[in-house]
Amino acid sequence: MALKNSTNTFGLVSRANHWITAFAFILAIMVGIYAENWMEKGPERSEMFQLHFSLGVSIFALMMIRLIWLKISPNPQPIGDNRKEIVLAHIVKGFLYLAMLVLPISGYIMVSLKGIDINVFGQFVLPNLFGEDKESTLKAIAKFIHVNGVYFIMAILALHIAGALKHHIILKDNTLLRMLGRSPSAANEETKSS
Repeated sequence: MALKNSTNTFGLVSRANHWITAFAFILAIMVGIYAENWMEKGPERSEMFQLHFSLGVSIFALMMIRLIWLKISPNPQPIGDNRKEIVLAHIVKGFLYLAMLVLPISGYIMVSLKGIDINVFGQFVLPNLFGEDKESTLKAIAKFIHVNGVYFIMAILALHIAGALKHHIILKDNTLLRMLGRSPSAANEETKSS
């Protein structure tokens, strides 16, 4: 199984990063919304938010790895020749990448200005860059970006999933399969490399 991407297939590193990031991103959204809207203030709610913060830090780290990996191993060529769909797919992917950088950064700023330390999965504590300032304009801006960005990105994520399902169910091409490591071209490339 190839680690790097080829012109037709995603390698193991890209596929693993994609699915781990997707799982962490969806879980972070669910945990954050649940803690904010359905939990009473107290230790359990604080622990739930620490999980949300830890997932955010992980997502940011995974995105940095993804961006570096794209320089080492560019993504395969898009399937199909519909220029508008290819451009739309790139725009959607760009917004997803941007969100997975901006949402953790805005969350970190917001939490720092609340005076809360981020204990990342109990392994290390991120330094508080700003110190507590609950009335800060920067905190208000970060909160606006973080809270509203989640709803915007949920719409973008829905477009991304809809696009993948369209390719799989309607167009019946290998777009989704190659992110699962199951496309015929991936099998052919594995055979050639062994």
